[in-house]
Amino acid sequence: MQMERAQLNFLAMLAVLLLAIDQAFGLWTCRQYPHPQQNVCRADFVVRGEILKKESIPISDEYDFGSLEKYTVKVKRIYKGEEFMSESSKLVHLMALANCGPYLEEGKRYLLSAKFDEDSKQLRTDNCLWNVEWSEITQGQRQGLKHFYEKYCQTPGQNRHPKKCEIVEGVQNYFGGNAIVKPSRCFYQGGVCERLHSSCIRKPTGACGWTTNTNYRSCKELERQRR
Repeated sequence: MQMERAQLNFLAMLAVLLLAIDQAFGLWTCRQYPHPQQNVCRADFVVRGEILKKESIPISDEYDFGSLEKYTVKVKRIYKGEEFMSESSKLVHLMALANCGPYLEEGKRYLLSAKFDEDSKQLRTDNCLWNVEWSEITQGQRQGLKHFYEKYCQTPGQNRHPKKCEIVEGVQNYFGGNAIVKPSRCFYQGGVCERLHSSCIRKPTGACGWTTNTNYRSCKELERQRR
């Protein structure tokens, strides 16, 4: 009996260790400044919501393996992932490893993102996903969430959709051949103006490109003046 219990404890320890390594590796490989539209594409669930409750749940009752944070969220608006919401409730639970973030506060409103974990059947989030106080979301990002991000999201690795766009990180190469110059792509170099004020959409010409508005043009002008 003691042998079986020891084996079960070892398996539990191994599972937790593998989960921690997987989470940590994901955080180490996070892109530093992804475009919000890329974050929405990668997430399974994106909402505006208020943190009603935060609970710390120990990973193990016998060993100090840290804890999971369980956030109870009152959803105000869904941008992606309606299938994860109950028709009879506006509440949803997000899980996160305590040492991997995000660090959300009760009573505050956030833009929240999560991925669905098939093994645990839970919505899980971390610092690699887009979790930020709603007051910090710019007007351009709010427009993107409402109208553009999900609509034009071409997820890498999926079959190309004629009306979707893929954001490619790097500099567009006009002289080294046409292999990477495609109408289905927007090129992104981590620019502040694109990240804060613009979305990648299909233009009337059929090619993908960045939206422009007053804030975006003002931002680009400031960039030029600083050079």
